[in-house]
Amino acid sequence: MTDPMPPSGDGPERRLHTLISRDGRPYLSLSPGTLGGHRRTRVYGRLDCPSALRAIAGGH
Repeated sequence: MTDPMPPSGDGPERRLHTLISRDGRPYLSLSPGTLGGHRRTRVYGRLDCPSALRAIAGGH
């Protein structure tokens, strides 16, 4: 998930990304994660693979 962060006024707009730690707790990060997936279907993978890039481009 990506949550918008208000612009700081000094530079380009920054975005916060919600990541999941190893213990399953969410935390906010300025950099996106490298893995993603769909919780309900339990399909996970790298966010830089062609299938993930198509899904991201489609708004998913």
